[in-house]
Amino acid sequence: MIYVTVGSYPAGFDRLIQYVDDLVGMHPVECVAQIAGGSYVPKNFRYQRFFNSSEQNDFIKNAQFVISHGGFGVIGDIIRMGKPMIVVPRPPEEGPNDQRPVARRLASQFGFPLCENFATLQEQFLLMNASDTSSLKYQLDTDIPETIADFLRSL
Repeated sequence: MIYVTVGSYPAGFDRLIQYVDDLVGMHPVECVAQIAGGSYVPKNFRYQRFFNSSEQNDFIKNAQFVISHGGFGVIGDIIRMGKPMIVVPRPPEEGPNDQRPVARRLASQFGFPLCENFATLQEQFLLMNASDTSSLKYQLDTDIPETIADFLRSL
């Protein structure tokens, strides 16, 4: 199963959802997505506007890999869970801020693929879908992300 998340931005991230919908239509695979308030409705996979954090964590844990927007919080969650991911950062014209600079830095540091167009997303989707991704481990040089996550879960 592939899990897709676009974050909580009210307008969603229609371009990403449509990209993945097209890919799943061409290369059938089980997929579940959190699409927020976007206007595009996928035809080829299950979706929900929002999942609570427990549901989202379960989807991430059970996914073969995750396709995510470039939000720092969800990238940190995916890294801590040791799941492979493809990140498609939201540019400023598609959201409240430009996710590309932080996503580029994290991709450089942790080695996950960063895709800013359909061609590179398709390439990475096909690679990950054909690979055994179960042994992936991210090298965390600090326990700060886990400490922050623990604190947030305690609230």
